[in-house]
Amino acid sequence: MISVIYVDDDIDLLELVPLILTDIEIRTAISGEEALKLLEDSICDVIVTDYQLIHGMNGIEFMEKVRSNDSTKDIPFIFFTGWNVSKGIFKGADYFLKGGDPDSLFGELGFKIKKLAEK
Repeated sequence: MISVIYVDDDIDLLELVPLILTDIEIRTAISGEEALKLLEDSICDVIVTDYQLIHGMNGIEFMEKVRSNDSTKDIPFIFFTGWNVSKGIFKGADYFLKGGDPDSLFGELGFKIKKLAEK
């Protein structure tokens, strides 16, 4: 099974995403710092993160920390956010907007997670 760490400060989304993407193992974190601790326990296939996190570092800072570690630097990132994260895209992260039709949005998120995990 594909494993994902999903980071968001929106509690509702932290609860909703694992309920929708049931064929993916999703561990959740409310901050980049909490996600880094999860990565110490075990590596994941893909990281999904919001850009604007109210607790500590933002999504790009979190990605830079993960990419600076030899054991985690190759984990793909998906930004699942409504913020402009063109810097994240430039560094090779995928970018998704929150909002719009939930069925297609979450369907696309699940599809991208699976595609990135195959690499």
